[in-house]
Amino acid sequence: MRSILGMAPVLALGAMLGGCAIGAAMQTGRAVPLRGDSGAFKEIAGQTLVRLAPGTSAHAFARRHGLRFAQAIGLGIYLFEGDARMVSVAADPAVRWAEPNPLPARSAPRAAVGPDDPLLPAQWGVAMIGADKVWPIQRGRPEVVVAVIDSGVDGSHPEFEGQLAAGYDFIAKPPAPGGHTDKYGHGTHIAGVIAARSDNALGIAGIAPGCKVMPVKIFNDWGHSTEGAAAAAVIWAVDHGAKVINASWGSPLPGQAAMDAFQYAVDKDVVLVAAVG
Repeated sequence: MRSILGMAPVLALGAMLGGCAIGAAMQTGRAVPLRGDSGAFKEIAGQTLVRLAPGTSAHAFARRHGLRFAQAIGLGIYLFEGDARMVSVAADPAVRWAEPNPLPARSAPRAAVGPDDPLLPAQWGVAMIGADKVWPIQRGRPEVVVAVIDSGVDGSHPEFEGQLAAGYDFIAKPPAPGGHTDKYGHGTHIAGVIAARSDNALGIAGIAPGCKVMPVKIFNDWGHSTEGAAAAAVIWAVDHGAKVINASWGSPLPGQAAMDAFQYAVDKDVVLVAAVG
C-alpha cells in the first residue's frame, strides 16, 4: 500500500480549497457539474465531443457525418468541428455518447488564501487547516506532483524557482509542451497557494512547498476555455505522473467528457480537488 505521508500537506490543502463534489457526482453515474460564474450554460458553436467505440476510426466517423476531425482528447474521446446533426450522430452504433463542447469558467481568487512568509501570523488559512502542525513533520515530497489545470503558471516568478514540473499548453494550436506562462494570473495564484517556496523571506509560503507543480494550461489570456480542453488536460496530467489534480473552475451542466476524464483519474488513484462554489 502506497504511503500518503508525503501527500499530507496537499490533502490538508484540499480541505481548505473546498471539498470535492466529484465523488458524489460519480456515485450517481452523472457527469461532474462544472459551475460557471453566471450559471448560464455556454458552448462553442460548431464543436462536438464524441466518445467512440474501440477500433472506430475518428476520421472515417467525421467523413460519415460531414464533420472535421479536430482533436484526440484521449480515452476514445474526440473533438469534431462542423454542423453535427446530433440525432444521427447519437444513432451511430460506434458512438458511446456525444455532446456539445461547453465552456468551463474559472473560480475567482480569494484574498489571503496563501500564507505570506513575513506575514504568516496573520494568515488564517494555515491555522484553519492545521498546516502549521503538519509542517514540522512533512512539507510534501517532490515525487508528489500536483497538476494545476488552469491558466498556466508564471514560471519566471521567484516563488516557483525549482518548484515546477514539465507541463502542457492546451491553448496552443496545436497543443504543445509548455504552460509556464500566465497572463491571466489565476493559475499562478492557485499554484502559489499550493507550493510557493517557503523560508525564502519572499512573498508567500505554499501549503506543500516540498511538492512539485505541473502547470497544465486550458484557459487563455481572458479566462476562456472548453470542456474538451479540460478533459484532455486531466487525461494528460494523469498519464504524465500527476498524483493530485487541482481544478479551480467549473460549468453549470454535467459534461460526459469531463466525467470520463475524472473517472479515469480516480481509477488511477489520483487525488482530485475541485472548486465547489
